[in-house]
Amino acid sequence: HDSGNENAGAVIDAARRVGIRLVLARAMYDWEGAPRRYRETVADAARRTRELIAAHRGDATTRVQPAPHSPHGASSAMIRAGWEVAEAEQVPFHIHVAEGRDEGERTLAEHGATPIRYLDALGVLGPRMIGVHCVWLDDDEIALMGARGAALAYCPSSNMFLGDGITRIPELRSAGVRIALGTDGGSTNNRLSVFEEMRMASLLQRVRLLDGSALDAECAFAMGTRAGASILDLDAGVIEPGKLADLVAVNLDDPSLHPRTDLLKAVVYAMSSRAVSDVWVHGRQVVASGRLTTVDERELLARVTELTKGWSISTAAR
Repeated sequence: HDSGNENAGAVIDAARRVGIRLVLARAMYDWEGAPRRYRETVADAARRTRELIAAHRGDATTRVQPAPHSPHGASSAMIRAGWEVAEAEQVPFHIHVAEGRDEGERTLAEHGATPIRYLDALGVLGPRMIGVHCVWLDDDEIALMGARGAALAYCPSSNMFLGDGITRIPELRSAGVRIALGTDGGSTNNRLSVFEEMRMASLLQRVRLLDGSALDAECAFAMGTRAGASILDLDAGVIEPGKLADLVAVNLDDPSLHPRTDLLKAVVYAMSSRAVSDVWVHGRQVVASGRLTTVDERELLARVTELTKGWSISTAAR
């Protein structure tokens, strides 16, 4: 969230060094209550986002997409500018929306509409939009998202961490909303694991609906794989000829995957992170036998320890 592209450049650099395929949602933020270094004019944010997209257009493992922060973090002009960049560049755009109950109350007071209706009135609720969270939606808003072809990034662990509530996934699916899993960020999710999100996504819907069949393992797995690739406009997420070679191998001998009576259910509900043995990104192996091949893990962790010395408990954890 810097007011230029320096932080974005550092993130892209780090992802490239580690070997991560990155779709960077470049934040666009002009809320007056935010620290000054986060804020930009609408024109600067749009220009810098387009410059960053252009700079990485031919990059095999990096893409950039516009992300006006939220209805409270971005003005109507900033949100429209993000959508216009997405339209011009033919890419998705991201926006946090209806994450907490207070956001709906605030948007209603300031704009006379709830968040989804507000975005629809701005003309940005459509197939390019990836709404992040979408916890506090009424039935009509759910139907509206489906009718407009919008997508959803569901972040169950983050929503639990912040006490925001539970997104109504079965209802959104029935309305035709395209749904994928997300982890949000390290400040609201201490385990940035899509496998963890698969499990949490399924279990949360079951406890919300008091229905042990709600959101089964197959659906949760699809939301964490091919659905994520699809809403990000990546030709990945499944193992097929011609698709991007982004692969995760798991050790079937790991105790967490025994007994192997139903492997898919075991992966979603039981698998330990230690079972992940090998990872390839764009055909390049970046994890072998559970260890990163691209960077020295000990050196990296030592650097993290050094950089976080002096952090108080209140800053490091909630």
